[in-house]
Amino acid sequence: MNKSKFLKKSLAMLLALMLVLAMIPLSASAAEGESVYFKDLYVEGQRAAVNGDQLSSDVVETTTVDLTVGTLNGAELYVDVKDTDNDKILPVADLDLTDETVATKTADNKYQVTILVKVKDNPESDDAKIVETYTLTITVKETQPGDSVLLRGLQAGKETWANMVSYEVIHPEDTDNNKGLVNITLKFGYNAPKAKELTGGVAPDSDFEAIDPTSKIDIVDDETIVVQSSLGSRSTYKLVYTWQAAFESFEIPGQDGETEFVWDGQGDNKINIKVPYAYNFSEVIPTFEFANGVDNVKGFYAAPTDLIYSNYTVLNKLKGWSLAPADGVNWANQATLKLSVLRADDEYANIDLTITGVAKNPEGDLKTIQITDTDVPANASNTTEAELGSTFEVEMPKGTPISDNTFTVTMVASKDAKVVYIDGDTTDEVFPVGEDPSPTTSQYKFDITTGEDEDAVSFTIQVTPEAGGTTKNYNVNMTIPKVPKARLMNVVATNGTESYTAESNHTKNEVRLKVPYSWLDDNNTAGAQLFMKASTGATITHSNGKSTWDRNESKAFNLQVSKKGGSTDNWLPYFNENTYTTVTVTDNDSTPQDANTYKIYLETLPAKTERKISDITFVGTDKPYAITENNTYETKIGEATLDGETVRTIEVTVPYSYNGEPAYISDWTISEGAVAYRVNPQNSKDIPQLKVMGTNSENNTPTNFGDLTDYIDSVENGVITGKYQKIYVLSEEFAVPEGAKIEDASKYVDKSNASIYYLVVKKAAPETGHEMLSIESADPNVTATLKDKTITITVPYSYEEDKTPFALNFELSKLAKLSGKNNTNTANLITSGVTQFCIGSDDYFKFKSGTDWISCGEKPEDMQALYVFSETGAQSQAYQLKIVVDKEQTGAEITSLSVNGVAGTITQDKINVRLPLGSKLYPVTLDLTASKMASVYVDHTVDPNTPYDADAQYDVNDDVTIKVVSEDEETTNYYTLTVTVSDSFNDVSSSEWYYDEVMTAANAGWINGTKPGYFEPNGTMTRADFMVIIARILDCDTEATVESLFPDCNETDYFNAAVTFCKQRGIIDGDDKGYFNPKDPITREEMAKILCNALELDELETSANPFADDAEIAQWAKGYVNAVQAEGIMEGSNGSFNPRDNATRAEGAAVLVRAFA
Repeated sequence: MNKSKFLKKSLAMLLALMLVLAMIPLSASAAEGESVYFKDLYVEGQRAAVNGDQLSSDVVETTTVDLTVGTLNGAELYVDVKDTDNDKILPVADLDLTDETVATKTADNKYQVTILVKVKDNPESDDAKIVETYTLTITVKETQPGDSVLLRGLQAGKETWANMVSYEVIHPEDTDNNKGLVNITLKFGYNAPKAKELTGGVAPDSDFEAIDPTSKIDIVDDETIVVQSSLGSRSTYKLVYTWQAAFESFEIPGQDGETEFVWDGQGDNKINIKVPYAYNFSEVIPTFEFANGVDNVKGFYAAPTDLIYSNYTVLNKLKGWSLAPADGVNWANQATLKLSVLRADDEYANIDLTITGVAKNPEGDLKTIQITDTDVPANASNTTEAELGSTFEVEMPKGTPISDNTFTVTMVASKDAKVVYIDGDTTDEVFPVGEDPSPTTSQYKFDITTGEDEDAVSFTIQVTPEAGGTTKNYNVNMTIPKVPKARLMNVVATNGTESYTAESNHTKNEVRLKVPYSWLDDNNTAGAQLFMKASTGATITHSNGKSTWDRNESKAFNLQVSKKGGSTDNWLPYFNENTYTTVTVTDNDSTPQDANTYKIYLETLPAKTERKISDITFVGTDKPYAITENNTYETKIGEATLDGETVRTIEVTVPYSYNGEPAYISDWTISEGAVAYRVNPQNSKDIPQLKVMGTNSENNTPTNFGDLTDYIDSVENGVITGKYQKIYVLSEEFAVPEGAKIEDASKYVDKSNASIYYLVVKKAAPETGHEMLSIESADPNVTATLKDKTITITVPYSYEEDKTPFALNFELSKLAKLSGKNNTNTANLITSGVTQFCIGSDDYFKFKSGTDWISCGEKPEDMQALYVFSETGAQSQAYQLKIVVDKEQTGAEITSLSVNGVAGTITQDKINVRLPLGSKLYPVTLDLTASKMASVYVDHTVDPNTPYDADAQYDVNDDVTIKVVSEDEETTNYYTLTVTVSDSFNDVSSSEWYYDEVMTAANAGWINGTKPGYFEPNGTMTRADFMVIIARILDCDTEATVESLFPDCNETDYFNAAVTFCKQRGIIDGDDKGYFNPKDPITREEMAKILCNALELDELETSANPFADDAEIAQWAKGYVNAVQAEGIMEGSNGSFNPRDNATRAEGAAVLVRAFA
């Protein structure tokens, strides 16, 4: 059917139907005596009784009610708010009957609310008129004894709930299945009580409490209780347990996405982490932050003192670590380790850590390719790195026959990728023949056979990842040089981190390989490799005539260096002896054959001669995570006199309270290439290399200088008079040959080839500071201030009520300690840092020391001070402690909200956000602020009480309900978030010629902006973008993953599905080489042809009104241009078509609207 005729008939039928409906009186749709506009108003879920304009309902023991309603004929119901225009539209949650602006108290237990029925004359209008008024009378009744089946809550003081943090009761009438819920939060690591551990009956014996004290609690099973009244009524409540987290965060380097936590009792806790394919599990060091009072974690099999430390412990070295393939996976992709956390009761809770790598390789790349004459293996290319995006060449040796020959192609590609060989109409899949040394690659081989008259070889290698996704096409061209070469292309030595390429002089045929001086010590080159490469087809032969260097070979560097004094069979001479080894490079062409002989020299870079320590730090711990100001010792480098001579010293000052802790070097600055050695105080001939503190549990083996007590006061007035430790520093030149230990120190002293430092020790004067320098809260809900020796801590009401711990970070004078009692009992002392505090259930103010909670004062009334003691305890300062419990917060308002950074407008309980045109409504982020201490819940999942999460992603395609509950739980407000998308682009003005077409295409969903809110009308329309729009118009799923039909299109390109769709329907073809050229701008004559194919328009040989530049239109395009001109789809400019001009985005949108709208 003609499209325009169909639309006319449809419109006529719609108008006729509307006329029939308009003739039906409104009253015909309502029963006699009922309102035309409204029926069924509900109070707390109960239908209100109706008597004319009087409504009535009863509620039980509450003055906060929910009102919901059914409406007819477009009416809206409101609660009349007196003396304002801000009436509350129904439904209304938590209407406060004691609020005199919405209700009038007519008796002790009766309240009247005015209900307004409003109707808009025009649905688009903001104004509505009142058509009916009702009076709703609500009677608040008391609970009748013996007939209440509602649960009040838990008996929190019972032993059963000793590990409970909080709970919430939701009554049956507030759930969908008429079963109540008790949401109980437990401390981390404690099991939920089983049915046999729960006590039923009536209060106070029961673990639960009903609203009616005579109602009985029955324990049905572990998760179900029933409240039964004395009259036999029953209601069921489900017990739902959640747990506090043990970790705020837990991450490992290189992980994919967020860590998943599952907290469930003592033994079913889980931490799940995903990592990329071929993840390196050889050094897994976690970074974590504890939560909710947890302060320790260890491996399940480890001793209690062998704790795991953030950013330090190597997990894969712990006992119990397991690494194996998951089911159906062909690499060891899953590591597991059981962790243990010590609870406050000295019992352990366990956590199963699982780290899982991506099962299938997501990478699909061709790495290298080599082509070999199957019958004459000497005719082989060098290994060539593959190039994506253009044809790359693989050079064969001169003389390699192309026609009527067979070649073996050897490739290295991403492990287990799907590799396809394409040559014209030939398509063959190539399968892996072995794994490359890299864990992420595989080797592939196949043969190709050329025809008798074939003088060139070109083909495409298509690579698709094992996991699916982007298909990449690599175009290969095999070439033959006209002139053969016999050159030594390069000699390279590498130790895995640094590579050194030889300097080649092809005039003298000399090659000089220069490596660091430290390579003289073969301990430093244990893993180094040597590579040699000749020109294509050439052979490298050793002068001994016994060995040839394989073109793909690498050799261990240490094994190729001649022994000192010379050797004939090694590929490299010894260092710096001005001797050389000789190799000959011969090409494969005997007409005539070319050969070049090269001399290879091995030299070291100049040795670094400086040998000094310019800075050094000693500490009283061997663990980097345990370093503090208090155990960092003042260290300085200076001079002193020993036996009449001036010597270098390293002077360490230990605290006055030093107690023999071993000393270590945490950091230093030493000359580049220099090495330090420490003389063992017990054996002067034992002089091992000095080691500084490492970064993790596997490389941290610092030298232990032992107890420094015997060395204290070893220097007086610049003269060394006591014991000391001796340190030698050798420059690179002398350090390297000695390896890790000096056997005889005397030769270095005699030759003055070492710098000697004498380690001496002083004891500092006692630190007298006994001040609290600062205090601040690490909890945003708690404030802590210090003024005039008074510490004021303000905590939320709920913190005091629930005994919630909070963290305070305080700084004390150096080496000072804090106590809750006016004595220096060691058990009561803590140092600067972050410490947990709380108001205990026994009303003591407490702080946490280790795993113990220490009370401040001997009895609650003593909770008046914290005490700071100096290093020796000789000085102390009392700080008056003032605990302020904030008033219970009543606010339950959202004060600001933005979606993806776009601020919303808040009007009463409505929040409106307008996003730029082109914005997606899922996923989005919400950023909101609410009243102090209010709880915010966002209804976007199955559970409407999902706490708001600033990091979560939300779906705002539909209105979102946000619930805000005040801290005192007396006020609950519901907000409706409505997010819309703008209907215009910021850069498309209504005055532009293309405005209507662009907006028509945008509103139809055919086009998107280049970014939200922007279309860039004058930007270039690419061939790919034009295909995407046409495919959308023709109902193609443009986001589908489909096989690519062009070599320059890959499966995951955003345009590939559209291009494939149009290709399959004959709308487009490739160029003469079979390429689509998706990123090229589309010309106007190309656009004309594509539109004719899409619309199935026949070409027109002539035009009734030829363009002035008709002669410039390509011959192949003229018929298409004539056709779109005749249809009014494409027009010229000033009489010209401008066929080869690039089309703009505005022009593309315009012609598509004319063609399809």
